[in-house]
Amino acid sequence: MIPAASFRARARSPRFRVFSFLSLALSLTPSAWPGPKSGSPKPPPAIVDPGSQRLDLPFLHTGVHLSTGKRAYWRYEMVDFQVDAAGGVLNPSSDPVLEIRIFRNGRPSLGLPGKDACLLRWDPNLQAWHGRWPIPWNPELGEYQARLARPAALSEGSEHSYFAGPGLTRTVRVLEGRWLADCGFTLKGRRPSMLPPGFSVITLEPGSSGYRFPGPEGGPRKSQNAFAWARFMGADAFWQCALQTDVQRGTKPADLPWGQHDLAMMQQYASEAASQGVAFGAYMLTFLVGGDYKRTDYEFTLSYDRRSGSLQPIRFISMADSKRQREITAALKMLAATPGVSYIGLDYVRANTGGLEFTDEFLNDFDLEVPEDLRRAGVQERRLWLGRHLAYDQDKRLHDLWDWWRAHRVALVLKGMLEEAKVTQPVWVFSLGWKQGHQHGQDPRMLIDAGISFNSPMFYEADQDQYPVMLSDWRHYLGGTGGVLVFGQCVDSKLLHPRPGFNGPEEHLQRQMEVLSELSPVTDRIAFFWHDLNRAVAGGRGGEGMREWALAGAASFSRLREAAGALPLSLSVTSEGVVPSLSGTVKVRNISSARLDKVRVEDVWTPGLGEMTPRSWWVRDLEPGESRDLTFTVAITDRYVRPRFRAAATPERMLAFKASAWHDPAWPRSDIMFSYWKDGRSPAGGAPVGPDAAAAPCGPAKAPAAAGSRSPTPDPDRDPGADAAAEPAKDADTGKDSAQ
Repeated sequence: MIPAASFRARARSPRFRVFSFLSLALSLTPSAWPGPKSGSPKPPPAIVDPGSQRLDLPFLHTGVHLSTGKRAYWRYEMVDFQVDAAGGVLNPSSDPVLEIRIFRNGRPSLGLPGKDACLLRWDPNLQAWHGRWPIPWNPELGEYQARLARPAALSEGSEHSYFAGPGLTRTVRVLEGRWLADCGFTLKGRRPSMLPPGFSVITLEPGSSGYRFPGPEGGPRKSQNAFAWARFMGADAFWQCALQTDVQRGTKPADLPWGQHDLAMMQQYASEAASQGVAFGAYMLTFLVGGDYKRTDYEFTLSYDRRSGSLQPIRFISMADSKRQREITAALKMLAATPGVSYIGLDYVRANTGGLEFTDEFLNDFDLEVPEDLRRAGVQERRLWLGRHLAYDQDKRLHDLWDWWRAHRVALVLKGMLEEAKVTQPVWVFSLGWKQGHQHGQDPRMLIDAGISFNSPMFYEADQDQYPVMLSDWRHYLGGTGGVLVFGQCVDSKLLHPRPGFNGPEEHLQRQMEVLSELSPVTDRIAFFWHDLNRAVAGGRGGEGMREWALAGAASFSRLREAAGALPLSLSVTSEGVVPSLSGTVKVRNISSARLDKVRVEDVWTPGLGEMTPRSWWVRDLEPGESRDLTFTVAITDRYVRPRFRAAATPERMLAFKASAWHDPAWPRSDIMFSYWKDGRSPAGGAPVGPDAAAAPCGPAKAPAAAGSRSPTPDPDRDPGADAAAEPAKDADTGKDSAQ
């Protein structure tokens, strides 16, 4: 029974006439909405399972109807709720704000910070309560339930406070665990396109080389050598940046919006791809303008400038610019119609630090408040107000909502362009690595739902403290939800921030191995890209040359394929010695489930190495799980280092080898691995990464000072025009009983 004192207090409530009989009925129903008994303390708020609330009382939902705008939502959308009231159960005057809680499988589902629940406010135009709920980052897909909390009088229930804007809150008082109505909705998501196991890519951005590249074995510079490097590294695909808007002095009108020379090279590469045995992809820089961007007539996004305290346009084109959207759509159609283009890519699909031109839309969608004087002010004043708060206010709720809304807007724009272009090839987006690009208006899952086939996160620039944090953040974000991701590292020592004792190529490999170890368990398929060929031509801003960077990428591709079961062999290398010669061991291991009758192991020449004895081996009858140790000696020669890096260069030599199952159609790829010989340090080893092995670091090894003779293979960094061949291989045949 309900105590008399409680009845007297409730009689003063305007809802007494509606709910008194209901309260009496429920007090006689022990299984439903249990309340405190007379003389007992009030229990803490609890969420009651929905199954215990479905009472067969015809007046339970009288006049209250909760609905969503549609049945299913993509991850880039907002769920819009509406409550229609008739019969006086809810009153706009006494209940101006309603609270909806979201549940998944009977458990509360948390939203973004500040949006754990959805608040609905009375809209006199709709004659209903209305509100929107942003779908949290990468949610679990499936069925959800929304429940409308029962409002409470001032003397009842609990008061909940919610974020309503910078420094502002909105409150609602509800009876805990008691619901007036509910409805269901579905969160849906597209599946990314599956890539082949061990899929690997090299990329090319326009640079000072002018599309004239040295070959892996020297020879004249020519554009087709891009494919030669892809084959040398064992890449499945070659992706070229074919379209960019770059405004320089002397830029011709014909080169706007897209540079014609890059487009002409795209046509050439696309026509040659099939004969070169490498899949070709072309990508564009979408919303970024290089050079003197202010000379164009685009609408640029607005960002808050701390130094001047004002709004400033930056070189990213606004997502509101319909002209740019038309240009991108036309480019998508053109690439899709180009024979030989197997993949189409989009870069800079983001707002960077901008987006403030959308201030009013952002405030309206999230029903956020502004100070009274700004309601009557112009839109520029509100943009400036929001920009200041984003620059100086550390409230995570504001930043998360702003990041989410911009990613939502990017996804909507991208979806519209892809739907109009009707592209049939797989489409990828280069997305940012830090915080999944959220701080710049990107979200990998939203981009998939918008229509792309897979994401290519750029894991550049993070230093040694930041990189583990980034990996952990991605692991948490993915959370076992799968997906297809092509992770990339750049050919740039400055951006890689090598750890002590490592050079750029070593750090490149090590970081990809950490990606493989940490993120492959929470994805459906991991792939790698190596970025890019022009950076390698320039030396990657370090003392190591183009061939060394290429072999680092090749080794990462090999480890990736080993883990994917796409290679039967795994190599590791150790070395020691002093000038003028070194000695070492190559360990070859059969990681497949079948015997390999004939395996070819051979060295891969790198700068600063002379004669190697032997140059290659035949390994016969290698059983599953079996390893063989192959020993070698190698002479030391001069190693070319670009002048600007000579002062800081350390005595080091890369020792690289490759192995293949000889003429076995089941295993067409070679396994490649390397180690570095560095003065006074232990060898790299390069332990294998397979399905049952964790990624091992590619560490440094002993190295002598350089001295000696002419290299047996031309160095593409030193003499890219030379056309000389490698010396004939000197083989060693190792049978099962004679292997070292």
